[in-house]
Amino acid sequence: MPNIDDWKFSLGVAWDDPWYRWQSLATAMVATVGVFLFLWRMIPEGVRSGLLVFHYNLYIGIDEVQPWPVVIPLVLAFLAVVGADLLASGFLFRRDRVASRVLMCAASVFCTLGLVGGFFLVLVNV
Repeated sequence: MPNIDDWKFSLGVAWDDPWYRWQSLATAMVATVGVFLFLWRMIPEGVRSGLLVFHYNLYIGIDEVQPWPVVIPLVLAFLAVVGADLLASGFLFRRDRVASRVLMCAASVFCTLGLVGGFFLVLVNV
């Protein structure tokens, strides 16, 4: 089991790679700005109406309505997954660069898909 110094060293080695640094910063910034814009639109609507739509199906219509504070754990889970993926990519960088880059790309794709889903939730609610 690696200790904390091994984890720090792995992250340091990963951070020295320009591709890792650029990709991780871009993914983190896009996730942060996207979450901010999502909350900026959803919280006022939720406070006004008391409820938010969290799932819309083309065939059934609106099928999940929750109280507006449920949006906070949703956003925190999104940020936790993106952050864990970025950290796991950094920890893995020293041992297997290909797997690290795959995890980094997975974080970017997950971030993009999550923000597209958030955009459609905003469209349904506003």
